[in-house]
Amino acid sequence: INDDNDHLLLCELLAYLCFSYIHAQNTLTLNNMIIQLLEILMILQQH
Repeated sequence: INDDNDHLLLCELLAYLCFSYIHAQNTLTLNNMIIQLLEILMILQQH
């Protein structure tokens, strides 16, 4: 069950990243979003 929830959360994060990428106005904003995504993934791996 936990694996399914993590997979769903990952899909939501990827969807958010794609959505944000489409609406990103500059590279700096995109880089910041990627850094935040990586930080979230690292936190998920610790759990």
